This record gives sequence, C-alpha cells and structure tokens, in this order.
Amino acid sequence: IDPVHQNYYIKDSIAYTEDHVPVRMLFFCNFPKDLIPSLDDHFGMYGKIVRLHIFNPKKNHRIKRRLVTGYVFFENAKDAAQALQCRTHHVNGRKFHVNASDSWNQPDAYGAPELPNGEEVPPMPPIFSLNDHCLAYILEYLPLPDQMRFARSCLRFTAVYQEASPRLNKVLDLSKFDDMTVWEMRDFFRLSGPHVHSVQGIVPATRLHRLCDFMGANCSNVKVVQLFRSPLDPRNLEKMLANMHTLETLQLPMSDLTDAALLSLRLLVNLKKLNLDGNPLKGHALQNFNCPVEILSLNDCAHLEPINLVRICRNFSHLRELSIKNIHTKVLPAFQILVKINGCPALEILRMTAFGNVKYEFVAQFPSLRQLTIYTVLVGRRTLRNKLFEQLVVHKSQQLEQLEIYGATQLSRTMMTHIGQLQGLQYILLPRIEVDSALNELASLHHLERIIMRHSGNITGSSVLKLFRACPKLSEIRLDECIDSCESLVLGIVSRVRQEIANKEIQRQLPVKLHILIQLELQKLVEDREAVPRGIIEVTSTSNW
Repeated sequence: IDPVHQNYYIKDSIAYTEDHVPVRMLFFCNFPKDLIPSLDDHFGMYGKIVRLHIFNPKKNHRIKRRLVTGYVFFENAKDAAQALQCRTHHVNGRKFHVNASDSWNQPDAYGAPELPNGEEVPPMPPIFSLNDHCLAYILEYLPLPDQMRFARSCLRFTAVYQEASPRLNKVLDLSKFDDMTVWEMRDFFRLSGPHVHSVQGIVPATRLHRLCDFMGANCSNVKVVQLFRSPLDPRNLEKMLANMHTLETLQLPMSDLTDAALLSLRLLVNLKKLNLDGNPLKGHALQNFNCPVEILSLNDCAHLEPINLVRICRNFSHLRELSIKNIHTKVLPAFQILVKINGCPALEILRMTAFGNVKYEFVAQFPSLRQLTIYTVLVGRRTLRNKLFEQLVVHKSQQLEQLEIYGATQLSRTMMTHIGQLQGLQYILLPRIEVDSALNELASLHHLERIIMRHSGNITGSSVLKLFRACPKLSEIRLDECIDSCESLVLGIVSRVRQEIANKEIQRQLPVKLHILIQLELQKLVEDREAVPRGIIEVTSTSNW
C-alpha cells in the first residue's frame, strides 16, 4: 500500500472506490505476524466484522515473512469508512496501513439495482435493437474508458468487444490510461491483453505498479515495447516482462534503470532491438545475456564501464548496429581490444563520440562496418583525428557506404582528401569545410547519391555544381547556410541533367532534390517551370528541414 495514494473518497459517511462502489472490504499490509490474534479486537472496535483473512506467503519467497497482508470485510459500509479514515493503525505500539480493496473485490461491485415493489420493468434501451456489426462500428469511436464500460454492460456487449478487440488494440498508447480507473485498466488487459502487439508512451507514475502487473499477466504476444521516462525498478520491470517471450524490440530510454533491473531481460530469447539510452548503467548485467540482440543503443549512459562495453559487444555476437554517443573509453583502449578479439564481427552501423584522447581510429578495422557516425562535442578543441580517415582509407575504401560527422568542428583539406578516397560512399554529412576548394577532393565519389553540408556558409555554388557534375549518381544536396550563385547552381543542375537525359547517361534518381536557403531572386526562378522543371529538380528551403 502506498500510504500517500488514497484510492477512495468519502460521501455521506460512506467510502466509495474510484468506480463509485461502496467500500466494505479493506486491505491491510505490513502487519506483524506475532500480533495476528489481536486483529479481531482491533477492527471490531469499528463495527461488526464478517470475515478476516490473512494471505499465506508465497512458498518460493526468499525472505522469511515476519509481516503479513490480508483483508477485513465489514458488514456495514459506514464502519468500514471509519476504519479507512484512520489510514495508519496501531496495535501494541506497532503500526500498519489500511486502504480500500480494489473495486472488483468489493461485495457490492456486481449488484443489480432492485426495483420498488409494483414498478414495471422499463423497456430495453434503443441501443439493444442494433445488430452486432453496428455496435462494433460504434465501439471504434469510443474512447478507451467508454469501451470498457460498454464491454462491462452485459454479456452480449462483452462478446462484441472481444470480437473487435484484435482489430482495435494492436497498438497500445499508455496515455489512454490517464483517465481510467484501476478496474477499467484491469478489464482492458484481461479482455484485450493477448491482442496487444505494441506498447508505447509514458507510464503514469500513479499507475506504474498496477500497469506492470496487468501487462505482465495478460500481454503475452507483445513484440514492441517503447516506454520513455518511465522509472522502472527491478520489481516492476520483472513483472512487466514476465510473459513477453515474443518481445523483439524493447526501448526504455531515460527510465532510471540499474543493472539489477536488467536481470529481467535474461528470458527475452527473441529480443533483437534494445534501447537503454540515458540510464545509470555500468553494464554488468548485459554481458551475460543470451538474447540475439542485433541493434543496441547505449547513448548517454554516463556510468557505463569501458571493460563492460567490450564484454557486451563480444557477448552479442549478432550485433549489427551500435550507438554509444557520449560514452568515454579513455581508461581502456576498448576499440583496440575489440579489434584484437574480433569482438564485433557483424557490426555494420556504429554511432560514437570522438574524444580527443581516445584512439577511436581502430573502429575502421571492424570487419563488417558500412555506416559510421561521429559526434564531436567539445567546442574549441580538435577531437577529430586524421588517423581515423587514414585508417578508413586503408580498411574501408570500398566498403564504407555512409559517413556522418556532427558537431562544432571543421574538416581540413587533408581530411577531405581521405574522404574522397572512400569510393564506396553513397551518403555523407559534413560539418564546416576549412576551404571551399577542398570540396573538389570529393570528385572521385562516383557512387555518391546524397550529401549534406552543415555550416556551409563558406561554400560557393560553383564548387557544389562541380561536385554534382563529377558524381553521376548524386541526386540530393542539402546546404543549411546561404551560399552565393544559387541561381547559377539551380540552372547548372537542370542543364546537366538535360544533357545526361539526351545522351542516355542518366544514373541519378529524378527529380534531383536541392535543399537551400531560398531568397527572393531564387524564388522567382524556381516558380518558372519552364526553366526549372519539376521533373528534373525539386528545390525546397532549408528552413523547412
């Protein structure tokens, strides 16, 4: 029981649950086992007791129970209300807490109203004259709480709901539970839990405990769980995942997860995608899992130990994609060790931060690497190493397909020369380039299809046009700052494409997409569909992306 959370309200000296059911059954916990004989007298002070029950501890419980839980059933609802209003009870100097039992456990939860003597039974409401197909159609337009009240109305409506549920509830948005009572939540999961394939959203803090219980008990066919900022302790995570044996994607960023909580993941034998960004993990738990994880994200896990990163990569032998942004490995040459032990044999996609005192150039030796994203975050310091580009040329000149470099850094001509030798590149994202003429170093990238240049203020339109002419497959260009000769660039691209079409040399995907800062003169040119045909080029403003 959470003594802060009150699950009832008082009206006319009677307590009611949030479902407006009169309370006669109370739940108590943390009562000393040796004082059980005193319970009858204690609760008897408030009124006549119909039944007092103590729950037996679970046989497999690891800790010998000295405290017990149970419920007390009062004959009169007003007596129960008096006992409830004293939230903290004392017996022989020992205190324990009392709360209202759940709505479905109350004796009056399922009672039907009685008609006064001689009064005729009212006619059936018009909705009962509709066929089941119409009822199912209406059901689709009801919010989830109303759907539950519909299903609870009668056996026929329950059957209609159950038939529609597989279609309505494949994707579960947890925000829908904000206005639902615990009883309505319980009914939803009992009726629809097996039909849920995807769970997403933020778990309401006041519902966390019960939601995890209900999901774990009823959602046995879930394949995707995406929760954000939903603090999950070991108990709640274990309960939630208890029967999700078909789970393939689990995303729990910024959920205050510890290594102890992650022990619950051991039985997820089908897990392929795991996102634990921003959690206070050291990494001990992940290194011994047998899950066939292929995509792993540990961005901003500031406490992750480098040696555990090595063990995790070695353990997940099927790992194809790894994101470790803002993970510092300065205390251990993690990348060098991974190369030595062949710890990432299947890794194709890597996202990482370039720290100046880390020899991250060893990532170029990962045998299957095809896509590399580098983040440089230290403003005013050069953390981008020439060694990385040299090693990429040596080991990945034909294999690397995608290169992204983010952050407040700039590329020297030497770096651009090395990038120009990565002839397998199809997509590149570049930060500021030191000099405009260095863009010419990319002219040999004949497989290049897409380029993004951030902080491109020192790039000229003529240099971009030269690159376009040299790269026969280039079909998308993004420039996030104003450059000169924009009109000449657009017309030059149109002219080049027309020439390629006429010579039957076209290799690009049309229309060419040019994202650029559009000013007045360029806007007038773009609107001239004869000079700038939409089938050849599509010009959009960088302010829209």
